[in-house]
Formats: sequence, structure tokens, C-alpha cells
Amino acid sequence: MGLSILVMLISGIVSISKDKKGFVKSALTPNIPFKFFYVLTAAAGIVVGYSMNSNIYKFWIFFLVLEIIAILTPAPKIEKIQ
Repeated sequence: MGLSILVMLISGIVSISKDKKGFVKSALTPNIPFKFFYVLTAAAGIVVGYSMNSNIYKFWIFFLVLEIIAILTPAPKIEKIQ
């Protein structure tokens, strides 16, 4: 999980250094591949929490359910005013 966080931080720093406005725009809009990273992190958290006989895996299950709902819920359509 620590490695996942490190990769996320490094990719964020590289993305910010290349294009600051594009990074902010992509952070504010739903991005399915980025959400997929959250799902993988939650799955790793469930495995680690369950293997350590900790109750923290319940939090990761909750987080996983929230992310799956966010992915499956369609984004509201915004009408462009011209």
C-alpha cells in the first residue's frame, strides 16, 4: 500500500510539473483510470487488513463500495450555453 501511495505521489508531481492547468482540470473531472487506482488500493487494503486479523478491512470494504458506486453512477450532463 505504501508503494501505491508513493507511485501516486510521484505521478502527481510529474503531472503537475508538466501541465499545471491540465492537472487541476483532470483532478476536478471524473477520470475512470484514476478511480481504478483507488479500487486497486482498496483491494490491497482489504487483503492486508484481513491477513493481519485487523478490523480495518471493514473500512476498505466501505471505501471499495463507495468507489464502485462512483464509477457506475453516470456523470450529470451539462448543457453548454453558446
